[in-house]
Amino acid sequence: MAQQSWWRRFRTWLAGPDTGPDRSALPEVRHRPSTPGDAVPVLSKGDVYEFQVIADLEWISSVMDHSELVRQSVEYTPAAHDELRRRVWRIGRQFDPDAADAAEERMRAEAAEWCYDTDRGQIRCVAEIRVRPDERVREHLVPYALRRIDLNQETEIGNRRAEMVENLVTRWRKVLTELGVSPITVAAAQLTDRHFAEILDLLAAKRRQQGQDLVDVLGQAALDHQQLGMFEFAEMYASAAAAFVSQLGEEDKKFVRDIVEAELTAGRS
Repeated sequence: MAQQSWWRRFRTWLAGPDTGPDRSALPEVRHRPSTPGDAVPVLSKGDVYEFQVIADLEWISSVMDHSELVRQSVEYTPAAHDELRRRVWRIGRQFDPDAADAAEERMRAEAAEWCYDTDRGQIRCVAEIRVRPDERVREHLVPYALRRIDLNQETEIGNRRAEMVENLVTRWRKVLTELGVSPITVAAAQLTDRHFAEILDLLAAKRRQQGQDLVDVLGQAALDHQQLGMFEFAEMYASAAAAFVSQLGEEDKKFVRDIVEAELTAGRS
């Protein structure tokens, strides 16, 4: 028995002290306290207004179980709040009071993670950071924010209306090309859009006046050249029409040319 006891002691000495389970094989555990952190006031650029920085801490470890991580997080939370305050204070003073979103982005990138070495191994602290502007800045910016919303909505409505009008004009242009301006077309436009109908009515009146002017020009040409032959008369007729057309825009020129062509076709038939 004594020999057996000596042999057991020798084996124990050879194996070394018992270190417990292999902590490197433990899974990663996380702990997020249910109580949110208090807002940390941080001066912005100019040292007049303050950002309000809110951070929810999450503790992470892969060398201890969850209960031990909770215990360690309670112990290190005050130090974590001090570390967070030190980091965000330095960043906050680089940003204007109305740039809370940019300050938040920088803080999340540069001040949101660090580690502690405990007697049970390393734990990692990750801060989920949110930044609010000073309440005085928020109140000052409210009218501008509302105006920006209005402008965005007005722009969207304007774009949609422009698209609708473009579609309507394209369709009515096709109708006008095929049928010309007529009372039926003007009346039909009333069913689509009041402003478009008003413009179309003005166009119709303009077309009627141009048609009447053309009739007067050609009628006067006929009176001035009653003694000419048919060929000479046709030349003078065309010259009068060309002179009239030269004073018009491109769309009006096409309208008049169509009328002249119709008149000449009717004359030949």
